[in-house]
Amino acid sequence: HNIAPPGGESLSQLESRCSDWLANINSCKNQIVITHSGIIRSLNVLLGSQSWDQAMRGEIEFLKLYSFDI
Repeated sequence: HNIAPPGGESLSQLESRCSDWLANINSCKNQIVITHSGIIRSLNVLLGSQSWDQAMRGEIEFLKLYSFDI
């Protein structure tokens, strides 16, 4: 998970960035985030619903609403 594509970030870096965001979101009851599949996969891992292997194999649909309890 430590290999990054040219000009990109590794899964470890992505997870770290998402973890920092989670730690700093305010206590607002509801938030809307528009993002890409990498962030959705990372949130699945960080919030404990999947391992990275499961997250990478799963399909993330385009233009779909994903809801997370944080």
